[in-house]
Amino acid sequence: MNLPPGAINALWESFNDVADGFGISLCEMQLICQELTTELEISRSALNKQVQTLFNQIDSDENALVDAIEFLSTLAMASGMSFREKLEFAFTCFDFDGAGQLSVDEITLAFRCTLMGLSKLTGETCPCEDEVELVAMRAFSFAQINSKTNSPSTKSFVREAKLRTLDLVAFCLFDPVAVSWLEFFDDPDPMSSRSGELERPIDGEFRDKTKLPILLESLDYTPTLQDIDYFQDGCYPSPTTAASAALEGSPELATLLAAISAEFQNPSGDPEPWVKSVASLTPTALANATANQSFPDASLTLEWVHGYRGEDCRGNVRYTLTGEIIYPVAKLGIIYSPLEHRQRYMTGHTNEIVSLGVAPHGDTVATGESGARPNHMLGCNLL
Repeated sequence: MNLPPGAINALWESFNDVADGFGISLCEMQLICQELTTELEISRSALNKQVQTLFNQIDSDENALVDAIEFLSTLAMASGMSFREKLEFAFTCFDFDGAGQLSVDEITLAFRCTLMGLSKLTGETCPCEDEVELVAMRAFSFAQINSKTNSPSTKSFVREAKLRTLDLVAFCLFDPVAVSWLEFFDDPDPMSSRSGELERPIDGEFRDKTKLPILLESLDYTPTLQDIDYFQDGCYPSPTTAASAALEGSPELATLLAAISAEFQNPSGDPEPWVKSVASLTPTALANATANQSFPDASLTLEWVHGYRGEDCRGNVRYTLTGEIIYPVAKLGIIYSPLEHRQRYMTGHTNEIVSLGVAPHGDTVATGESGARPNHMLGCNLL
C-alpha cells in the first residue's frame, strides 16, 4: 500500500463526506477510495476491483459491511507515513469527541480495531483482547496518571481518566510491546503474506513456488520478477526518536521523548555507578595535570572495508564502465577492482547508504542515505 500522508488524509475527508455511519458498504468504500485514482494512476473501474478485493478481505464476518474506522486506521498503519504520523492519525480516528484526549476504552478500541484490520490483511493472529487492554492500561501508568498501586479505586480512576494524544504517541514509541506491533506491521514482507494468492503464475513459476499476494496484483500490467524484487527495496527500520521528531516539526514530542529516555536510563537522578568507578581510576600523579588539547601525531588510514549491505536493500551492486564493482557498506561507497584487488572509497555521507545507482554509460554513480533529512551524492569520472 505505502500511501503518502496526503492520500490518507484525503480518504479521511472523503469518508466524512460519503458515509452516514461507521459501518460502510462496498459501494461506499469504492466512493471513498475514488480519491486514490490519481495517486495510484489507475482507472476508476480498475480501482473498484482492487477495493472490492480489499473489502472482501476486511469483511471477515461476511455481513456486507466493514468498520470504516478500522479500514482507515489500517490503511494509515500500512502507509508510507512516519511512526508518529501513523499513530496521530489512528488515535484521531478514535477521538470521537475531538478533544485531543482518549479514555482507556477508546485506546483499547483503537489498538484492537487497528491490529484486527492489519491481521486480516496479513493473515497473522491478532493479539488477544486482554493483552491489548493491558497495554492500554499501561499507557496511563506511563503518563503518571495511574498510581503505583493496583487498588480497585485506582482502576476505577483510570477508567474515568483521559490521556492526551501526544502522551499516547510517546508511550507507543517507547513501550516494547507497542513498538513491536509498529515494527511488525510497518512493512510486512509481501512475499510471505497470507492475505491470498493469485491463481495464475507471474512470468512462469518461481523456483520456490511462491506466488504474488492478491493485494499486490495490478490489473493494468503483469509484474515481472524484477518488479516483485523492487517491492522489498529499502525495507530498513525508521523508528521515531527525539532527534527525528524535532526534525519532523514536532518539538513538543521531541522534548517529551528526550525526558522519558533520560528518566528511564537514570530514574533516581544519581550518578551511575560506573561514573564513580571511572573517576576513581584517575592516576594520582595526573589528577591536577592540565590536559593536552593538541592533536596526536598518529592518524588512522582506511585500509580495507569488509562486508556488504544486502540484508534490507536490493539492486545495490553495480559494474562500472571499466569492470569495477561498486556497492555500499555503512556510510561508504566501495569501488572494488577485481583485477588489482584494490578498493577505492566514496566518503561524505553522514548516515547509512540505502540506495545506489550507476548511469547507463557506467562512469557516474548516485548514492542516497537514510535519515529524516537524507543526503544524496553524485560521483562522476569513476574511470
